[in-house]
Amino acid sequence: MSLLTEVVTDRRKAFRDGRIYVPRGTYNISSTITVNKHRVHFEGDGVWATTINFAPAVSGIPVFDFNSSPGVNFQSSLRRMSFISTNTLLKKVAVRLTDVSGFVMEDVAIGPGGNWTGGDSIGIQIRGRDLSTLSRLSIAADMPIKVEHNANYTGPLEDLDLWHFEDLSLFAASNRYCITVDDGAQLGDFVMDGANDFISGMGGFYWNDTATTPPGQAYRFVMRNTRSENLTGGWAVYLSVARGIRHVTLDHVAAGAGEAWKGFYFRGAAYLSLNNVEYTGTSDGIGTNNAIGLDIDNVLSASFQNCFWQWDSVRNMGNMRRLFALNQSFGSNGTVYTTEHWESDANTNMTAGMVMQIGGGTPGTTGANLVGGSGTLANGAQIQIPTAGAGAKVLYIQVFCNGTGGRTEGGTALLSSTSVTKLNGTAGFDVVAGTNRIAIDTTGGWWNVVLRNTTGVEMSFGYTLWWI
Repeated sequence: MSLLTEVVTDRRKAFRDGRIYVPRGTYNISSTITVNKHRVHFEGDGVWATTINFAPAVSGIPVFDFNSSPGVNFQSSLRRMSFISTNTLLKKVAVRLTDVSGFVMEDVAIGPGGNWTGGDSIGIQIRGRDLSTLSRLSIAADMPIKVEHNANYTGPLEDLDLWHFEDLSLFAASNRYCITVDDGAQLGDFVMDGANDFISGMGGFYWNDTATTPPGQAYRFVMRNTRSENLTGGWAVYLSVARGIRHVTLDHVAAGAGEAWKGFYFRGAAYLSLNNVEYTGTSDGIGTNNAIGLDIDNVLSASFQNCFWQWDSVRNMGNMRRLFALNQSFGSNGTVYTTEHWESDANTNMTAGMVMQIGGGTPGTTGANLVGGSGTLANGAQIQIPTAGAGAKVLYIQVFCNGTGGRTEGGTALLSSTSVTKLNGTAGFDVVAGTNRIAIDTTGGWWNVVLRNTTGVEMSFGYTLWWI
């Protein structure tokens, strides 16, 4: 009988109202401790004070199995202890959670100081349910956290629903991800925040869902304050859901750090939002100068705010069109915008768009551009105003110009494929070319619009264009 088994079975000294106190020391365990009762709480004296040394006799077994099958295990917990093993051949699981609700695990270390490798050994194996929290964990394992289908429940959204992950340090094997979700499992309200680090492994978070059953749709995936480092060719975040997932948000997430792996991959997401996200990789781990910062497709809509993509890194936007962009910062990867919004070409719910860019735009770009304060137009000169080309239906242009001697001209105009109309503006602003005016000239075609200066003086200019 192991020392821990003695502690667990001696209820007079260890068990008080569902709390099992595991004192300071090292406990040698070779088989599984199954917790099939509700509200059972294991608590040690702290990380590396209370240590479990696991020497399994067979492959694939856990140290702790919180499992009340065929029902749910309610409101149990595990706190303040460590797990190590010198066995590097057999598959090991430190903690298996089978259909748990209200489970709490905090202040636990798995692997560092020993080994938790061999046969795809798992730190925490989650097999279903909800309202649970994993906090302040350091896990060095082949697969630190693995999410699987709930064997007790065949419907949707009972594999990982309303789970909170915070303050995690995760070290995976070089061919595995720090957090892996099985194909066929489903997530709902996944929240990862606090301060998190994917420190090593092939990649950070991985969920490649190709299944069409069970029915239903996942929703609300949130990852905040997370960074990736020392990865080996995988993605910082890989999220591809065949059944679709609504409202995916990444906030203050950093990937790359000059290393050789890829950034962010999304498929099947509706309403994707990346805020304060950066990718600074230099390679994808396969070839030099082949860094992939962002790869999205089959995404209903995507919004980016205050994101940074490394120079020469690639952004593959797939079947997407840019509706809105604002640039007020230095550029990398061509042009970087402080705010962008994209939508799928197949989505007909949104048709209006605006693009704004300091310093001018490239003719023929989809959307429109705003140039303000940095450009000048000599007398007799013109500048092309980028439009949506023949694909646009209506263009709405607002123009502002300031010249020497205090001359100010400007106004708004509406363009369509058949006509151009001045809506309002100064007397020296017009939609017909002529002398002594700032004119929106469409003689080259309504998809080839120019701003022409015939005022007699040099003018600084700015314009905003909306298109539908």
